[in-house]
Amino acid sequence: MTEIRRTVATQLLHGALMLSVLWQLAASGFVERPCAAQPGNLFYEIHRVVGLVTLALVLAFWLWSAVRRRETPLTALFPWFSPGRLRAVLADLKAHWAQLRRFRLPIADAETPLASAVHRLGLLTALALAATGAWLFTQSVPTGLVLEVHKAVSNLMWAYVAGHAGVAVLHQVSGHPILRRMFGRSYGTLQPVKASLSQAGHDQQQLHQPNRSVMPIMSTSQILSLLFTASVLVAAPAFGAPALGPQQPIAAEKSPPGDIPDNQAFVAFKSPLGFSIKVPEGWARRESPAALSFSDKYNALRISISPRAAAPTLADLKGSELAALEKSPKAVRVTSVKPIVLPAGPALVVHYGINSDPNPVTNKAIRLDAASYYLWKAGKLATLTVSAPAGADNVDQWLLMARSFAWQ
Repeated sequence: MTEIRRTVATQLLHGALMLSVLWQLAASGFVERPCAAQPGNLFYEIHRVVGLVTLALVLAFWLWSAVRRRETPLTALFPWFSPGRLRAVLADLKAHWAQLRRFRLPIADAETPLASAVHRLGLLTALALAATGAWLFTQSVPTGLVLEVHKAVSNLMWAYVAGHAGVAVLHQVSGHPILRRMFGRSYGTLQPVKASLSQAGHDQQQLHQPNRSVMPIMSTSQILSLLFTASVLVAAPAFGAPALGPQQPIAAEKSPPGDIPDNQAFVAFKSPLGFSIKVPEGWARRESPAALSFSDKYNALRISISPRAAAPTLADLKGSELAALEKSPKAVRVTSVKPIVLPAGPALVVHYGINSDPNPVTNKAIRLDAASYYLWKAGKLATLTVSAPAGADNVDQWLLMARSFAWQ
């Protein structure tokens, strides 16, 4: 067997990737995705950026695995395409199962075929999670099949991480200083495929006897994480999403605080996204790569630009767009959908009610009236959304802003 030593590059890439994945999973419970009524929150914006960083780290790790020397070879990471390596993985699994049937916690002093294969299943899961996230990064309002795949892979990653963490704790409480040795330079020996096959008939005892000088990084947890996956998948969605269920509509305020004054001044604003619009003077502005928003207390205006091959029809809007809108957990209730003609061209408008985000100081949420205008031109769809406390009289001001929209 050949001793394996981690290079500094391997340590840095592995550590950075671990931290980025853990952050993405932990922060996902606080993410509020944007919808037609409002932009995503701060955690959503951070989640998008860290997702791109995670994708870069995963790709860098795979590239480094292909060119590095004297560490686990890339061929050991894909045993499914080699009959010999696949037999070695099955033999290794049989040997570990023999130990588990005796209620023993196996200890390996080698980088075994099964450990390498399962470890890279985790990397493949991270790659799928980051790649689907990068695709969603291009959408102003993430929806569709890619979003559903992203959420499903997120649950798989939760299961993988939970399996590793759970078994690491078992090792530690059993007297194996695995946590101390995780960050050492030397982490075990590389077991050749032939050696694994030759020992399959007698439980590979050498594989499972502790070496007091060198121990693996977490090879046993990689194996047992497969056993944890089924049970953890049941609980994983509870970690990956907020614990609260769908909201109920909040009663409208008796004295709505959101009337835009009749003498409110409006100023023209030109956006680098390719449009201009008149906005209430003094409202706070917030920009993102594909959207722009203005707000004042519970009053808000948001414009997002997304690619679209053709102008949406009324049937399109009642199908995909409204379906995405009504999936919001904030008790969306659509009241009308109709065509409208604006100076910028024909448009569609949806009126609906929705619960607001809780106030960061008082934690109070209120019911909002909202309207989303959909305008299309030359392969671009502009979604202009205005909202205010339910019952506020802002019809004229909303129409003024909608009519002021112009493509540049």
